[in-house]
Amino acid sequence: PADKQLDGTRTYKLRVMPSLKDYMGNGSTQILEYGFNANGSSTAKPVMSEAVIISSDAIRVTFNKEIALDVPNLLNTNYTLECVDSGITISRIPTSVMFYNATTMILRFDSLEYDKDYTLKFDSLKDYSGANTRTKADGSNTIGVTLGK
Repeated sequence: PADKQLDGTRTYKLRVMPSLKDYMGNGSTQILEYGFNANGSSTAKPVMSEAVIISSDAIRVTFNKEIALDVPNLLNTNYTLECVDSGITISRIPTSVMFYNATTMILRFDSLEYDKDYTLKFDSLKDYSGANTRTKADGSNTIGVTLGK
């Protein structure tokens, strides 16, 4: 809560009890522990940290923090791929969006050309806390797409 902020000078420990089930309904056989230090980066907005062409019709997008398996993250209209061809900006939306894991999405398109410079944008993202973040105003919603190796 806003009135009980974590202290940046302290180390915290998160314990997950065996009674807590994962999304498949499985529990752990032991108490899981994770230690962390409080810092301001944990409240950062989710942004794309990498966008890589991985096939002739797909781009792998990696985010700086975990995003929710929820709207708007799963909507294909949330993402726009742009390229400039003969001075004209061409915009396309993905044909599908696949949630790979909490920090990775796969965007599928009709086709991609390896020799073009693409820019990928999103309208908004929802993180695990449920906060719907629009980041267009500061330009952090855009990333250049690179060719995978």
